[in-house]
Amino acid sequence: MKQFFKYVAQKNSLKKSVKIALLVGTILALINHAGAIFNWNFNTTMIFQIVLDYFVPFGVASYSAAMELVYANRVEKREKKDT
Repeated sequence: MKQFFKYVAQKNSLKKSVKIALLVGTILALINHAGAIFNWNFNTTMIFQIVLDYFVPFGVASYSAAMELVYANRVEKREKKDT
């Protein structure tokens, strides 16, 4: 688990996750709240939902990047062990 968070915190992983979150979060926010965004008519619940529109893709992208690195590390260790 400690190694997982180490991978999540890597600069490259964070950069990719932020880029994905900005793109996907913006699309989700526009799909889900276009009327409020264009009319500039927000309430607290809607702001929370828009924040989640960005946070969820960030979490998914971070998890995916970290699991990819965990898997690559396991394969690398296995290959070293076999040789």
